[in-house]
Amino acid sequence: MQLPLLEKGFVFHQHTKNLEAYDSYLRGVEEFWTAETPNDFADSANMMKKAIALDPGYADAYSVLGRIHGLQYDWYFKDIHELDIAEELERRATVLDNSDALAYAALGQIADIRGRPDQAIADERRAIALAPNESYPYVALSGTKNAEG
Repeated sequence: MQLPLLEKGFVFHQHTKNLEAYDSYLRGVEEFWTAETPNDFADSANMMKKAIALDPGYADAYSVLGRIHGLQYDWYFKDIHELDIAEELERRATVLDNSDALAYAALGQIADIRGRPDQAIADERRAIALAPNESYPYVALSGTKNAEG
């Protein structure tokens, strides 16, 4: 599964020793990036859940699954339960890997939605410090800064 992602210029490091979990993660990422409907997100979520079942310590899979729930909250449902799940999954990812910049960026966005801009900025700045060449933390921080005026 890595080859189609490589062809698009994306490389995902294998942060698990379980090749089946890694394959499910890659398939889920591919589905996540092309998702257009709640059903597409559900397919991606199922791949992440499979990866987690195969490797319960797979931080990357928890983080992507958290972003799926966060986007479902933001784009489709506005159900606070989705946001609660997203936050729980992103926190789990940071417990498993405290260098997961994308999980911290997602936590920042969640804190911003919940009206905690100071926490949002702290999480987003931590994400930038962990991965200064990654765009997502900067996008998250700019959204928070824009919202606070």
